[in-house]
Amino acid sequence: GMAHFVEHMAFNGTRRFPGHGISDYFELLGMRMGPHLNAYTSFDETVYSVELPTDETNQIGTAFAALADWASGVTFDPGEVDRERGVVIEERRLRRDADGRNFDKHLPALFPGSVYRDRSPIGTPECIRGASAESLREFYTKWYRPDSMAVVVVGDVSAGEMERRIHETFEPLRA
Repeated sequence: GMAHFVEHMAFNGTRRFPGHGISDYFELLGMRMGPHLNAYTSFDETVYSVELPTDETNQIGTAFAALADWASGVTFDPGEVDRERGVVIEERRLRRDADGRNFDKHLPALFPGSVYRDRSPIGTPECIRGASAESLREFYTKWYRPDSMAVVVVGDVSAGEMERRIHETFEPLRA
């Protein structure tokens, strides 16, 4: 549940994009949370995605800045953590429908002998309620490391230019 909560917090303040700055910026460009700007957490990965037009190099630079902040600059403001906690709890409640409960019952058969059988990515109510800004920051610092990340760029863009931007943006990150 910590990875899922961190995913939510990435949209609630980063070093270069305070508050809801990331989503506010991209919404000004006509993009919407969901189809153009999104994230998800599964059993073994968290993925952040930005879909934008490639004819605006300024927007590409800002997308890289957002990705870099998600990778190393989430701020975990305690007030934002408390506000987002209710959102995460409600998301978990909505997933407790018949399909969600049925899926949970199949986890032991799908993942025998694995911790995945006992740990839904959305988290337990205890984990969500007990997560503090500090515990989320500790989880983030431990697991958001350059050696376990990948950047994928797809589109009508110069591969050389994207490779240069990736190196320029992400090489300074340290575990």
